Amino acid sequence: MCLGGAVYNTLRIISSEELELELEQCSKFKQEFPDLIAANIQQARCLQTLKLKFCGTFCDASGIPLELPGLKTLYLSEGSLPQCTHFLRQVTTRQLSHINISYCGSSSPAEVTAFVESLSTSCQTFAHLERIYVVDTSEHPDYLLVIPLHSESFQPLFKFKRLLSVKFIGIGNFELDDRFLNDVPVAWPNIWELKLTSWKRHAFYSVTFTAMMSLASRCRSLQTLHLTVDATQSTTIPQALDEIEELWPTQTTLRNLHLGYSRVLEVALVDELQEIFGHEWGKRGVYDAEERLQHCINAVAIKFRIGTQGQLYDPIYHDPKQANNIDMNTIYNSPGLVVISVTMFWGVALKLVCYKKEDPTDIVAMLHHSTKLNGVQWTPHIMETWIKTLSWPMGYNTYKPQHAQELQNRIHEAVHHLQKGVIPHGADPISRAVASVKVALYFNPFIL
Repeated sequence: MCLGGAVYNTLRIISSEELELELEQCSKFKQEFPDLIAANIQQARCLQTLKLKFCGTFCDASGIPLELPGLKTLYLSEGSLPQCTHFLRQVTTRQLSHINISYCGSSSPAEVTAFVESLSTSCQTFAHLERIYVVDTSEHPDYLLVIPLHSESFQPLFKFKRLLSVKFIGIGNFELDDRFLNDVPVAWPNIWELKLTSWKRHAFYSVTFTAMMSLASRCRSLQTLHLTVDATQSTTIPQALDEIEELWPTQTTLRNLHLGYSRVLEVALVDELQEIFGHEWGKRGVYDAEERLQHCINAVAIKFRIGTQGQLYDPIYHDPKQANNIDMNTIYNSPGLVVISVTMFWGVALKLVCYKKEDPTDIVAMLHHSTKLNGVQWTPHIMETWIKTLSWPMGYNTYKPQHAQELQNRIHEAVHHLQKGVIPHGADPISRAVASVKVALYFNPFIL
């Protein structure tokens, strides 16, 4: 058995009475451990790099503040984000320049905000922090769980004026706005890497493509940018002093641009950018830039079998084949045959359109099932955002006002029945499960 977390590691055969005694001793060790580690670390006042792995639950019994005036690099891993936050609140540093957080388990928006605020508590001065890297390394994260992260959660980072690299990967569904992006060049004038990515989660489309272009133009040292934007609106091209349109000023150093699951309304936007791309490079003596770019586009399409150059992309077929959905929604499995259902959000999205006799009750069944799995407390706003974000190929932004209002009415009706406890097919939990499976089978299960 393992005694005392990472400090004691022994294996032997013992009786039940001895086991009870050992467990009691383990509990004592667990309470004493924070004091021991605090005392040992405290002695190393010249410590410059600290790497900690959290094991098990975190104990609040100590509360001993740690003063590490020489610490420059901090690595925290294998714990939850609240554990990392608790540790940072107990540590004060003067020269911390790099912080790397790898945590496990989904965190709420409030927990993310608390972590960001804890950096201000830990760093006695704001003049040294240069790099922040935070990533959710959960083995099997629930990508269907919606964790909305607004701009306000990250604004405390604007206090750190020397930030060069800011990376938050897979921690939730980013819902940033243009105002946040417009403040970045002022707060972090020398930033060269910015990644706010929802990873396999879908971000909300609040940042416009115009704001993203403005950010890339104003941050003269920015080399890597990873953001999800809304590119469905007309784009305002930055103007040079001579009022000639310029896509990127000559001073920019941007080399890597990742737009993730960004939403684009028309292919015409791509054609427009491609034309401007050729125009800009033509002024620099490269007259076949458009042809080169098209060659790259064709090569990527063929390699990944997307678009007209490769294989047509069918999102309703593609999404269910992801590992997370296969694990959760495999209906039948035998040698040579695997049958899986569509993802929950596609089931709801399609039934909202069909809306036949059994569809409203089936929608409520799926929402209820999602609440049981993920604890989502559905509201009309959350449901509408969930559907429009994950099922964006339905083209909701092209709906006529009458159809858009009809969709909202159906969403409100579903949430109303769910909140009132009107679960379809009675209160029998087996019937509820059957309802969910029926929904999955109703929309053509996929055979792999």
